[in-house]
Amino acid sequence: MRSCPPGIVYFEAAWRACALSRTRVAAPAVPGRRRLRIHLAGIDAVRGRSMKIAIISDIHGNIEALEAVAGELDRLGVREIVCLGDIVGYGASPRECLDFVTERATATVAGNHDAAAVCEGASDFFNQAAREACNWTVRVLRASDRAFLASLPLRVKLEALKVELVHAECVMPRMFDYIQDCVDGYRALQMVEPGNVCFVGHTHVPVCFQEEGPFYADCGRHRFDPKSRAVVNVGSVGQPRDGDRRASFGVFDSEERVLEVRRVAYDYESAARKIREEGLPQVLGDRLRFGR
Repeated sequence: MRSCPPGIVYFEAAWRACALSRTRVAAPAVPGRRRLRIHLAGIDAVRGRSMKIAIISDIHGNIEALEAVAGELDRLGVREIVCLGDIVGYGASPRECLDFVTERATATVAGNHDAAAVCEGASDFFNQAAREACNWTVRVLRASDRAFLASLPLRVKLEALKVELVHAECVMPRMFDYIQDCVDGYRALQMVEPGNVCFVGHTHVPVCFQEEGPFYADCGRHRFDPKSRAVVNVGSVGQPRDGDRRASFGVFDSEERVLEVRRVAYDYESAARKIREEGLPQVLGDRLRFGR
């Protein structure tokens, strides 16, 4: 593991933004894993054709929630998935969640818990429960898991879709700051290219910030102005914090510029039981029951 400068989460291979063209981009090979498929910018090349993309974030080692979301996506016929990071941390099934993301996600960015799993000292700023979960996660990850996490960029731009992906916020992605209010949201909007939608995670709460206002506290279904900017959080798959314990995710129609934030119930008791059985802090299982 790499040592981090104080106060900064250093993430290997993540200092650069990943600007994608319409052509398929070869990503670093990870031993024992399929090659990453970062090619989403080219899959809607047929002009006038609707393209639906699933946006998932903050899975946090909760395979029960992730499988429920996957089942709903299959039912909806949505095949392309992008992941906004924090695949691991908190939950008791990090390897299973990493297997899903490496197999199914078209593009993935790094979250702070992903960074902490491969960066020595990065969890020093976590609360005690998060730090204990991080230490446990580090012990159970495989070498291929660590290689995958260390290969992730902090930011991805899907130029053809006019979509940007980042885990925390757009101003200084490597600092993993929170977009918590309208001031933060407005500041983040200024870093998004005109006409683009930037999808973020990190707070585990669905919210939409638009250039023209107003700000929507629970996105639901929304159509974006193709000429203006937007910053959107689709909530958390594996640890929602808005009082709704159901897994949260988004489905974005790139042609119509329409996003729908959806919820799906899952077996949270099973996820909480696994947390308890692995000796992780009980609070991490308890909060799944309340969505807080």
